[in-house]
Amino acid sequence: MNENGNQKYLALFGRQPSISLAEIQAVLGKNQVEDLGSASILESLPNMSYLGGTTKLAQIIKITPNPPLDDSPELITQIIDAHLKQAQRRKINLGLSIYSTSVSASKIKHTLANVKQQYKTKDISIRTIPSNQPTLNAAKVIFNKLTSDKGLEIVMLAHEDKWIVAKTVAVQDVNAYSRRDHNKPVRDSKNGMLPPKLAQIMLNLAQVSADSHVLDPFCGTGTVLQEALLMGVGGVFGSDLSLDMVEASKKNLSWLDSASRITGKWQVAQTDATTGNWQHNIDKVVAETSLGPALNSLPSTTELNTIIEQTNKLHLMFLKNLHKQITSKSVACLAFPAWIKANKSYINLPVIDQLHNLGYNFIDFRSDSHKPGLYYHRPNAVVARRLIVLTKLDKR
Repeated sequence: MNENGNQKYLALFGRQPSISLAEIQAVLGKNQVEDLGSASILESLPNMSYLGGTTKLAQIIKITPNPPLDDSPELITQIIDAHLKQAQRRKINLGLSIYSTSVSASKIKHTLANVKQQYKTKDISIRTIPSNQPTLNAAKVIFNKLTSDKGLEIVMLAHEDKWIVAKTVAVQDVNAYSRRDHNKPVRDSKNGMLPPKLAQIMLNLAQVSADSHVLDPFCGTGTVLQEALLMGVGGVFGSDLSLDMVEASKKNLSWLDSASRITGKWQVAQTDATTGNWQHNIDKVVAETSLGPALNSLPSTTELNTIIEQTNKLHLMFLKNLHKQITSKSVACLAFPAWIKANKSYINLPVIDQLHNLGYNFIDFRSDSHKPGLYYHRPNAVVARRLIVLTKLDKR
């Protein structure tokens, strides 16, 4: 049913699509990605296991100007028939997700009921997946096996004056994220934890590959190191000023060694990121730096200025130290702190404006000057993570 003969795919993004877009562009290349805002059209299919910012990948079947539920409902049955034939089954689970503000969950429920009744007359069993929302989340897709022969999820996305119709081929494995985040021996909820999905995003922004050696100078409990090893990099080296964090990383990576099939080498040591010498071949640097004190609300201007001044000094010293130990071929993706004001704008570290003078190229992912950089934060958070991608200036 793909009319142009070139198979394309739909990537559906998480709650911060600008970061998801930057990640997928880093993985596939900008010329392979068409930006749709909350989603994108891809020229090829990436490995879903390694994507932190994409929630679903779907194979595009048709792009049409007609609303598929109203003007061409037969398209749904065509997709189901093709799946039944390929799977050689007469019984499947069926999900339908509509990414459009104009379609309600009740309308989807009504459509699914009609489809179920239509196939019942053909002695084919369709078990529809109920939802109170117009879209199914990854957990429901996984639980109901909607990416296997036993199930099918049809996805419809409204964009401008067209509808993109696709079938889901992969979703984020939320269970795997939960297992490796919650089952590891040491977690540090008091100091804030880097989500595994964000660690994946940062590794992709740094464009790690199988022959990469990744340094995390603020390794904490080792989330970046863990995700890099699971992505199949050649080796990782972590360091932290806190001996407790060094020991935590060692315990977690030893657990990962026994729980997963990883081939990369790892090492962790106590080192001050502002003065230490890592003495390793550094081609990728991926780290959440110091985010400053945890805050439940924005402090007074005087207190906030003191926090920013102290945090900025640490980052300035770290960047100077790092610069001496990397080459022009190295890539760093760093999560710096940014403070969220009441009007939802951001206060960034002053050192960001000094990056060129410090000898770095700053890769700006803004498509125009009116769009902010890449900020990752929870709803109602006070401190955000500003994702910075750097390379060393070549002085030749």
